Amino acid sequence: MRPHTEFLGIVEGGALRIVSPCLAPDGAVSLTGIPVQAAQPPESGAIDLSPYEGQVVRVRGHDGGQWIYSAEVVGPANPLVTAVITNVLGQESAPSTHTISA
Repeated sequence: MRPHTEFLGIVEGGALRIVSPCLAPDGAVSLTGIPVQAAQPPESGAIDLSPYEGQVVRVRGHDGGQWIYSAEVVGPANPLVTAVITNVLGQESAPSTHTISA
Protein backbone atom coordinates (compact mmCIF):
# COMPACT_ATOMS: atom_id res chain seq x y z
CA MET A 1 0.00 0.00 0.00
CA ARG A 2 1.27 3.47 -0.82
CA PRO A 3 2.17 5.80 2.06
CA HIS A 4 -0.28 8.28 3.49
CA THR A 5 -0.57 11.66 1.82
CA GLU A 6 -0.54 14.79 3.94
CA PHE A 7 -3.30 17.28 3.15
CA LEU A 8 -3.80 20.86 4.23
CA GLY A 9 -7.29 22.30 4.17
CA ILE A 10 -9.87 24.45 5.85
CA VAL A 11 -12.85 22.96 7.64
CA GLU A 12 -16.11 24.36 6.26
CA GLY A 13 -19.52 22.95 7.12
CA GLY A 14 -18.00 19.87 8.74
CA ALA A 15 -15.99 18.89 5.64
CA LEU A 16 -12.42 19.57 4.55
CA ARG A 17 -11.78 21.94 1.66
CA ILE A 18 -8.33 20.86 0.52
CA VAL A 19 -5.85 23.56 -0.49
CA SER A 20 -2.74 21.37 -0.71
CA PRO A 21 -1.66 19.22 -2.47
CA CYS A 22 -2.94 20.76 -5.69
CA LEU A 23 -3.78 17.33 -7.13
CA ALA A 24 -6.28 16.64 -4.34
CA PRO A 25 -10.00 16.29 -5.17
CA ASP A 26 -11.90 19.47 -5.97
CA GLY A 27 -14.43 20.66 -3.45
CA ALA A 28 -14.91 19.46 0.09
CA VAL A 29 -14.14 15.94 1.23
CA SER A 30 -15.04 13.95 4.32
CA LEU A 31 -12.65 12.00 6.52
CA THR A 32 -12.97 8.42 7.71
CA GLY A 33 -10.80 6.24 9.88
CA ILE A 34 -11.86 3.23 7.79
CA PRO A 35 -9.19 1.75 5.47
CA VAL A 36 -9.86 1.84 1.72
CA GLN A 37 -10.29 -1.96 1.46
CA ALA A 38 -12.64 -2.30 4.44
CA ALA A 39 -15.92 -4.08 3.80
CA GLN A 40 -17.92 -1.29 5.40
CA PRO A 41 -19.07 2.12 4.26
CA PRO A 42 -16.77 5.09 4.96
CA GLU A 43 -19.60 6.81 6.82
CA SER A 44 -19.30 4.21 9.59
CA GLY A 45 -15.92 5.65 10.56
CA ALA A 46 -16.57 9.30 9.73
CA ILE A 47 -14.39 11.74 11.67
CA ASP A 48 -16.20 14.69 13.25
CA LEU A 49 -14.46 17.87 12.12
CA SER A 50 -16.80 20.27 13.94
CA PRO A 51 -14.18 21.07 16.65
CA TYR A 52 -12.00 22.46 13.83
CA GLU A 53 -14.71 24.49 12.05
CA GLY A 54 -13.17 27.53 10.33
CA GLN A 55 -9.62 26.36 11.03
CA VAL A 56 -6.90 25.18 8.70
CA VAL A 57 -5.85 21.63 9.62
CA ARG A 58 -3.27 19.07 8.55
CA VAL A 59 -4.58 15.60 7.77
CA ARG A 60 -2.86 12.32 6.80
CA GLY A 61 -4.66 9.63 4.86
CA HIS A 62 -5.40 8.01 1.50
CA ASP A 63 -7.21 9.98 -1.19
CA GLY A 64 -10.37 8.13 -2.15
CA GLY A 65 -12.16 10.84 -4.13
CA GLN A 66 -14.86 12.28 -1.89
CA TRP A 67 -13.37 10.57 1.19
CA ILE A 68 -9.91 10.57 2.79
CA TYR A 69 -9.49 7.00 4.11
CA SER A 70 -7.44 5.93 7.15
CA ALA A 71 -7.53 9.62 8.01
CA GLU A 72 -5.79 11.15 10.97
CA VAL A 73 -6.09 14.82 11.90
CA VAL A 74 -2.52 15.85 12.66
CA GLY A 75 -3.67 19.15 14.11
CA PRO A 76 -4.46 22.74 13.32
CA ALA A 77 -2.01 24.77 11.27
CA ASN A 78 -0.18 27.58 12.98
CA PRO A 79 -2.02 30.93 13.15
CA LEU A 80 0.06 32.57 10.40
CA VAL A 81 -0.69 29.78 7.89
CA THR A 82 -4.36 29.89 8.87
CA ALA A 83 -4.52 33.68 8.36
CA VAL A 84 -2.87 33.50 4.92
CA ILE A 85 -5.04 30.63 3.66
CA THR A 86 -8.33 32.05 4.94
CA ASN A 87 -7.42 35.44 3.42
CA VAL A 88 -6.63 33.89 0.02
CA LEU A 89 -9.76 31.69 0.07
CA GLY A 90 -11.87 34.66 1.09
CA GLN A 91 -10.54 36.65 -1.87
CA GLU A 92 -11.27 33.75 -4.25
CA SER A 93 -14.91 33.55 -3.22
CA ALA A 94 -15.49 37.31 -3.05
CA PRO A 95 -16.73 39.11 -6.15
CA SER A 96 -14.12 41.15 -7.94
CA THR A 97 -14.21 44.87 -7.19
CA HIS A 98 -11.64 45.79 -9.81
CA THR A 99 -12.81 47.82 -12.80
CA ILE A 100 -11.05 48.54 -16.04
CA SER A 101 -11.32 52.01 -17.51
CA ALA A 102 -10.89 52.75 -21.16
